[in-house]
This record gives sequence, C-alpha cells and structure tokens, in this order.
Amino acid sequence: YQMFEAEIEQHRAMGAVFPIAFLAIAVLTILTTMTRMVNNQRIQIGTLKSIGFRDRQILFHYVSYGLWLSLLGAVSGTLIGPLILPQIFFNMNKSMYVIPEWKAAIAPSIIVMAVVAVVLCTLAALLPCRAVLKETAAQALRPKPPRAMRRNRLEKTALWQRLGFNAQWNLRDITRHKLRSIMALVGVAGCTMLLVCAFGLLDSIEDMTTWQYGEIYRFETKLMLAEDISAEQLQDLEDKYHAAPILESTVEIKAGSIKETGALLVSDDTELIHYTDANRRHINLPDEGVAISYKMAKTLGVDVGDTITWHIFGSNEWFKTEITAIHRTPSGQGLAISSSVFAELGVEMRPTAALTAMKVDDVDISANASNHAGTGASAGTGASADAGASADAGASADAPTAITAALSADALIDSYQEFSKLMKIITAVLIFGAVVLALVVLYNLGVLSFVERQRELATLKVLGFRTRKIRSLLISQNFWLTGVGIIVGVPLGYLLIGFIMGTLPESLDIMVAVELLTIMISAVGTFAVSFLVSLMFSQKVQTLDMVGSLKGVD
Repeated sequence: YQMFEAEIEQHRAMGAVFPIAFLAIAVLTILTTMTRMVNNQRIQIGTLKSIGFRDRQILFHYVSYGLWLSLLGAVSGTLIGPLILPQIFFNMNKSMYVIPEWKAAIAPSIIVMAVVAVVLCTLAALLPCRAVLKETAAQALRPKPPRAMRRNRLEKTALWQRLGFNAQWNLRDITRHKLRSIMALVGVAGCTMLLVCAFGLLDSIEDMTTWQYGEIYRFETKLMLAEDISAEQLQDLEDKYHAAPILESTVEIKAGSIKETGALLVSDDTELIHYTDANRRHINLPDEGVAISYKMAKTLGVDVGDTITWHIFGSNEWFKTEITAIHRTPSGQGLAISSSVFAELGVEMRPTAALTAMKVDDVDISANASNHAGTGASAGTGASADAGASADAGASADAPTAITAALSADALIDSYQEFSKLMKIITAVLIFGAVVLALVVLYNLGVLSFVERQRELATLKVLGFRTRKIRSLLISQNFWLTGVGIIVGVPLGYLLIGFIMGTLPESLDIMVAVELLTIMISAVGTFAVSFLVSLMFSQKVQTLDMVGSLKGVD
C-alpha cells in the first residue's frame, strides 16, 4: 500500500510540472500570434473604429481568438487525455501492481486546470489588443511608427565605435523592443530547460544504475536463500561460492513523532558491498550503532549522534539505537547494521540471501542439488536399506531448498531499466514540448520583428544592402538571443530535474547527474531549431515591398 501510495504521489507531483510547462507554451504561442495578428491588421482595426465600431466590440472580436480556441482545446484535452495518456502508464504499472480494474477518472483538478488554461490564454489574447485600441482611428489607419531612439550609455563609449554595423544595429533593435527580446529569451530558455531536463533524466537513471551495481554492490550473483536453510547448508554455500550472507528485511523507524517504514540490511565486512557517504565516497559499517541512509535521515530529521527506535516487521521487540554513520544509497532507504552489532541486540541472524563474485545460474544450482543427492545415497550404502533411503531422501529434500533463486547482477540491472521506461516517456514529452515551444515562439517573434522593421529593412535595401546581408542581420540577432537563452536555460534544466527527483518515492534517492554531452546536445538542438526558424522568417526579405514599406508613415 505504501509503494502504491508513493507511486500516486510521484505522478501527482509530476502532474504539477507538465501543466506549467505546456501552459507556458500555450500562453506564449497565443501572445506572440495575437501580437503579430494585431500589428498586421492595424488598418482593419482603424477602419472599424472609423465607421463606428466601439472599442469593446473590436476587443471582443480579437479576444475571442484566444477564448474559443483555448476553450476548444481545453474541452478536447479533458475528454481525450484521460482516454489515451493513462494507458501508457498503465502498461508499465501492470508489471508491478495487480488491481481489480485499470481505468482513468476525470479528477476535479483537471477541470480546474482547463479553466485556468482558458483564462490565461484569453488574457494573453487581450494584452496585444489593448495597446492598439488606445490609439485613435487616424493613428491606427497608418503603419505603426518606429519608436523614438535615445542614445544609451553604451553608444557614448569608445567601445561602441569599435563595434561593427551588424552589432550596432542589432543592439539598438534589442534595446528598442525589450518585450519582444524578453519573450524570445523566455522561449529559448524554456526550450533549453526542457531538453536538458529530458536528456538529464536519462543520465541520472544511468548514473543510478552504475552507482547501485558498480560502486555499492560488486557481486555477480545474488543467491536467494530458503527460510529453513540449515547452518551446514549455509556454510557449504559460503565455501563453494565464497558467498557473503546478508539479511534483508523491513523495519519501522521512529524518531520523535515521525514514523517511517524502511529497509534493513545486515551484512559482514565484505568487498561485495561498498557503502558510500553523501558524496559517494567509500565508508565502512560502524562497529557500534547503526548506519542510516541519507534520505531516511532527512525524512526523520536526524543526524549522527541522535537516537532512533525501530523494530523488524513481524516482531514486537523494539530497539533503541544510536546513529553512528550516514550512508547514501539510491534504493532501499533505511538502516544498515553489521552482523556483530546485530548479534549484540540479541537477534538471531537468519540470512535471506548470499552475495558472490561468481556467476551462478539455475543449472549450477540443480547440479549442486544432484551432487548432494548422490552423496546422500552413497552414504547410505554401508547401513541398512532404510537408513540409506532416509539419507538419500534427506539430501534430496534439503539441497534444493537451500537456494530458491539465483539473481545475476545483469538481471537486477535489467529490472532497473524498467524504471527508466517512465523516464523515457517523460523525455519524449519534454523534447516534443521543447521543439514546439521554440518553433512557435521564435517563428512568431521573428515574423513580428520583420513586420515591425519593414521600413528599416526597406531603407537598407534602398541604400544598397544585399538580401544576403540583411538576412544575416536578422539571423545574427536571433543567435544572440539564443545564446543568452541557452545560458539561462541550462541551470533551469538542472533545477527542473532536481524537482522531478524530489517527487520520487521515499525508497529512491537519485542524484542529479547531467553529462557534458547532454548539455552540448541540448545547446546544439536549441541552436538548430533557432537557425531553422531564422531561415524561415528571413526569407521574407526577398519579397519585401520597398515602396509600400517606405510610404505612409510621415
């Protein structure tokens, strides 16, 4: 029940991330699209105002674009989403849980989210319209005049004179249209953030596997032992496979008023388990007291030197023990105790598994059982037939039950890969959102920038600037903003990964691990999308109407 509840909490927390990301995409898309539309239809707005339409009527007309489209999208998403998306997660969870019926329900939060989306998208459509409606009909009928420029402090320095025309022109345009530049930065930073988060999640899952089965656990096979294994059988396994017995169980831990359920691991000092501290440095189990996992210590609010009370499930005997060390592990949060300390508590050490550096499979186990059976039969030949039969039966009954299963490290790593399937789905969703965000926002802003600067671009063409040179001006500005957006987006991606990792179940403690290659791929991907968008809108320079762009403003 606690595992299933943790799964619900994890999905609920992730459900708080994706609506924000995609709502930002929707709002930015509508905001940039409506800004471009209103600027393109200034003459229509001026005409409507001049023939007697009220500002309220015109405003409702343009706001209705955001209202009806967002309403249609919200209703469609509310109805279609629960039918399609849950099936993806159900297929993964069916391998872990068995419940009577797998079906999705429309929670009240979905309705609230749909209403919020419609309201925000409508407000995004409202903002660009209000600026134009403040103008008179005569002003709206004329092309939008360029903003008056004032020389800033940079232009008064000697550095400004050393800058080329390309840099001067783009810097002036960025400072003149601050809102448009900020929106472009937000779009690029959001794209980079989602890409870093998407690929960084995969890096973190891979790092978790390496940490668990490369740094902490160094065995090749985990032999699962029978509950009734005898001391002779255990000793035989230790001698044959050089195995290290361990005890794994579940405990309930109390610290003050906080009570948590965790894992218990009892082991000897062995090279097959290397415990690590919070910085993943090797530590040994303490000779006194217990070692508590890093995440469990944070959950309980305890530290080295504090005392906790705990008991093993199935036993009513509680122990009060001092914490003498804190170890960090990606899974199995709880307590780790040495065999000697466990014996001092007066509890019998009954191993549940044995670790070995040898590769053991079911064939080896069956062969070992057959050898035991043969040995028992030979031992009975010197006695009566009944005694021999009894020895044979005892050997064949005991030997197969000593080991119930042999789990290879590769098989355990493969089981970890099941968890990565969820992250791969999240990765695909984040990459899709990143590309959509960058394409839509940057393209709309690029076209808006072209429309606002038609007069300037036409002036450059009249002065003799070639189309290739003018396109390079537009593309270079987009690259500047993209570079700054990437610098901002990378740390935001780290923070988003950390937030998602914080939503994982209490049994998992995954560190954020983002490879340099991931950052490079995210940056190159963002630049590629930005360059593609720049090529798309900069082609409009070839069809620029110089006569129409230069007249009508004075």
